[in-house]
Amino acid sequence: MPTLYIHAGLPKTGTTALRAFLYQHRELLSDRFSLYYPATGTLNNDKQGSHTLLIPVQEKIWNHLRKEVSTFPKCDVIISLDRISRNSFKDIVSPYFDIIRQAFQGYDIKIIVYLRRFDDYAKKYYAHMSKNAPSPTPVSSYKDFFEYIIDQCCPVKLPRITD
Repeated sequence: MPTLYIHAGLPKTGTTALRAFLYQHRELLSDRFSLYYPATGTLNNDKQGSHTLLIPVQEKIWNHLRKEVSTFPKCDVIISLDRISRNSFKDIVSPYFDIIRQAFQGYDIKIIVYLRRFDDYAKKYYAHMSKNAPSPTPVSSYKDFFEYIIDQCCPVKLPRITD
């Protein structure tokens, strides 16, 4: 049974580099390693290879992807989706798993997530936000930002160590 690998592209975990590698080496991966990285779902077949399949375009794009993949019947398939990691699972991602299961009947479906140590993630994300975008919250320091990230990620309020 072939496998559909769904990579959940968490921020600051090397996702862009992984996608670029997979996209640029699609032919080699399918020929030598029986792993197919489809073009369907990427924005204009961009060189970063980010799949936008969870944008609400319904089943049509998943069926088109399945049709593309069927031309490589002996290959496992890998796609990379940002939306799995960036949206509410219940509201955005969960409804699409039924569509994915339908479109990929006969495939074993596995989800791949690369996790980064939380303190390192917060540091990299803070640097990224400082360089590339206005602050998502009114934080004045890295410490404030780190506490904001913890508050966003932890449903349980933990005691804080103060200066």
